[in-house]
Parts: sequence; structure tokens; C-alpha cells
Amino acid sequence: MKRILLLCFAVIGISTIGRAETPLAGGKVTGRIFTDAYVNTIGDYNSASMAFEVTRAYFGYSNEFAEGWSAFVLLDIGSINDDSEYALIRRYTYFKNAGLKYKKNGWELQLGLIGTYQFKLQEKLWGKRYIRKSFQDEFKFNSSADLGFFVKKSLNDIFDVDFMIANGEGYKDFQYDDFLRYSAGVVAKPADFQFRAGIDLAPNNDNINTVYTFYGGYKGEKFKLGADFTLEQNYKNREGYTRQGGSVFGELFLSDKLSVFGRYDMIYSNILEGDERPWNLSKDGSALVGGLEYSVNKHMRASLNYQDWMPYAKNLDYASAIYLNLEINF
Repeated sequence: MKRILLLCFAVIGISTIGRAETPLAGGKVTGRIFTDAYVNTIGDYNSASMAFEVTRAYFGYSNEFAEGWSAFVLLDIGSINDDSEYALIRRYTYFKNAGLKYKKNGWELQLGLIGTYQFKLQEKLWGKRYIRKSFQDEFKFNSSADLGFFVKKSLNDIFDVDFMIANGEGYKDFQYDDFLRYSAGVVAKPADFQFRAGIDLAPNNDNINTVYTFYGGYKGEKFKLGADFTLEQNYKNREGYTRQGGSVFGELFLSDKLSVFGRYDMIYSNILEGDERPWNLSKDGSALVGGLEYSVNKHMRASLNYQDWMPYAKNLDYASAIYLNLEINF
């Protein structure tokens, strides 16, 4: 069924491209580099007390080869497993995105290894991926990219609807079962505000892993604010295992180049029947990020900031660090 569905999408795309009369030449090369230096101030926030790092590098290419149609590829140079003790020592190059895109007349369609839409909205408003991932990405409520098909339709100037069907294994693994992941959402964009309510379903033979997401944000000339809440039921399709949390952040623009920002995250899990403590207590806690950001030019920006982690488990220690983060893009 999955192969038939994807084949149909591919045939539709190829036949539509065949009717295009004006192929467009050229393409666009892009690159992004995340680097930082840090000093632990309290506890073991990082694997070393102080260090210089290149945490990520992206290299991409896109080309609009026919009106409304483009192809894209993005390579990620980093560690596939961010949880590894040696994640920042080992380096791998792998595909983060690779696919086909159509955007015209209020429609947007993507096919291939593509980014998950609910991550894009928060991350775009947060705007500081080089400092810290968006909340859902940071705590792995879903993968930031997956193999599948995405469609978005603008109903009018305010409302959009979106739907995605994907393998469910993310961009790190190939499809290894017969189950897919389904996502849908509604976006409202009145004036300078943006809101999205979404649901993500990943069924298997036992139950359905369900993730509910609610997000809202505002961006004006002087400041921006954002907040999101996420509830996950049947974590990894394990009946009764629930976790939830949220994030709030804001930024005040002091000038065209300088701003001050802050963000607070919290996540916690439920107590299973017969237990005395939350099932994921070792990873439950809250985090604070705050500091200054300076945009040198459109290709480079830097941030001096404070980051910490407050675990809810009493036997785990509070930890914090001072960071100097740098993003370079071209």
C-alpha cells in the first residue's frame, strides 16, 4: 500500500512537470555552520568543563527546474546519534533532506526525505537553532525530518491546513516495519500572530502513539513572543506511558543588530499504576536559556548566553554553563 501510494504521487509529479513549458536554469548552494565555546559554571552540564566545538554543518543545493517545481538536497555533517557520549567527537555525513517540491497557487507539496512541518514553525520564530533546538526537537517528540509526502493548502490569507504521511523512523533509519506516521494541522495567521494546532499518529499492532501540539507566536518590530505545549500518549507505543511539557520564549530587539532573549522549557512524565515515581524521572526537568545576540551581517551572528538544566529527580544535580555561540551561513 505504501509503495503504491508513493508511486502515484511520483507519477502525478512527473506528468505535471512534463506539461511545464518554461524550464528554469541555475540553482542555489547554501551552507550553515554552528560553532561554540563554553565553560561549565555549576555541575557537569557538558562532557568537559570547557571546550571549543563545531556542533553542526549543513551543505545544500536546490534548483527550480520548472515553474513551481524544484528539487533539493541537504547534507548534515555531524553525529547521527546526539545522545552518544562521543556525539561531538565522531563526524558523519548523511542526508537530512532530499526530495521534490511543488509550490504554486496556494498549494505546497513535497515528496522524499523532508522536514516535518510542526518543527519548522516553532524553529522559524525561535530563530536560534544554532543555540538550542526548538522544544519538540530538543526533547524528541518527533523527528525533524522523515521519508514521506507532505501537502499544505492555503485556504485564504489567514488559514492553512497541512497533512503528512511518513515512514515514522525519521531520517536516521530506513523503513523497518509496515506502519506509517500521520500528521495533520491547522494554522491561523491573523496580523502578526501565528497559531497552530496539530495531531501526530503512529499506530502499531498494540496501540497508537499520539502527539498533540499547540503553538502560538507573535513577532513585531520591537519584540517577539512564542509558546508551545506538547502532550504525548503511549510513548514509543507503550500503553499508558505519557509525557508532556512546554516552552515559552521572548526576544527584545535593542537595535537592528543587537537583541536580548530568554527561553524556559519544562518536561515531565506520568506515574504509572503501582509505581511511586514518574517513569521517565531521570529525564524530567526544566531548562533556562538567555543572553544577547549580535548580528554581524546577514551571513554571521553571535550570542553570549547562559544555559542550565534543573532535573526533577532529587538525586541528580543542577548544572549550568556559559556559552559563546556562532552561526555562519552562505
